[in-house]
Amino acid sequence: MIKLEDLSCGYGKKIILNHLDACFQENSINVIIGKNGCGKSTLLKTIAGLNKSYTGKIFVDGKNVENINKKQLAKIIAYMPQIRHIPSMSVEEFLMCARYPYIGMFNNPEKNDYIAVEEAMELVGIQDFRNRNLKRLSGGERQKVYFAFMLAWEANYLLLDEPTTFLDVEKQFEVLELIDILKNKGKTVVMVIHDICHGLKIADKIFCVNDGCINAFNNADELIESNLIQDIYNVKLHTVTVEGKKEYIIVK
Repeated sequence: MIKLEDLSCGYGKKIILNHLDACFQENSINVIIGKNGCGKSTLLKTIAGLNKSYTGKIFVDGKNVENINKKQLAKIIAYMPQIRHIPSMSVEEFLMCARYPYIGMFNNPEKNDYIAVEEAMELVGIQDFRNRNLKRLSGGERQKVYFAFMLAWEANYLLLDEPTTFLDVEKQFEVLELIDILKNKGKTVVMVIHDICHGLKIADKIFCVNDGCINAFNNADELIESNLIQDIYNVKLHTVTVEGKKEYIIVK
C-alpha cells in the first residue's frame, strides 16, 4: 500500500497540492482525474521520488520513503511519464534497461534478467518486435513496449502518467486491457488519465484533484452523486447500460 499523510508538494516555493491524505491499496487500479495543471503529474513524480519539494510523509508498504535508499525504491516503484524520450535501440535492448535496479551500471544481465524481459514481451504480445528499433515503431506499438518495460521492471507499484495520450481510440482500449493485465499480475496501478470515462471504466478507486485537495471515491456512482465533476468541469456525468455493461457519458 502507498499511503500519503499530510502531503504538500509543488516545485520550489510554489505549493500546488496541500495537506493530502490518501491510500492506494495493493493489487488495485487507482485513477487520478482533475483539470490540466491541478497537480496530478506533480503528485506522481513526488510519490516516485523524482520531486523532492514536499512536506508530509509518503509510506510504501509501511515504510517512509525517506528511509528507503534509491536503489531499493527503484525496485518497488516504477514510473512512466507522459512525455518519454525515445532512444535509438532495439526493443529487447530497451527492455533490458528496465533491469537496471537489479543489474547495476557495470554488470552483465543474468539468466533471471533475460527471463523477466522474455516474459514481459510474451505477456504484452510483442515478441515479433524484439529486434526492431524503438524509433521505427508506431505509437500503439511503442506504448505496448513501454508496458512490457514496466512488467520487466518487476516493481509492485506502477505510476502511469496519461498512458493513453496521443493514441487513437482503438489503441486506447488496448492500453486499458494492458492495465488490466498489470492488475492481474498482482500490480498496484496509480494512473493519471485525461479521459474521465476511460478512467471510470477501469478504476477500482477514483481520486479527484481540485483546488490543491484530493477527494477519494470507491466507485463511479459515488463520484456522480457528489456532483464534483459538474463543479470542476462544468459538465454532467451519466451512467448508461450498453449491451448489458455499464458505460459513462459526459454531456454539457
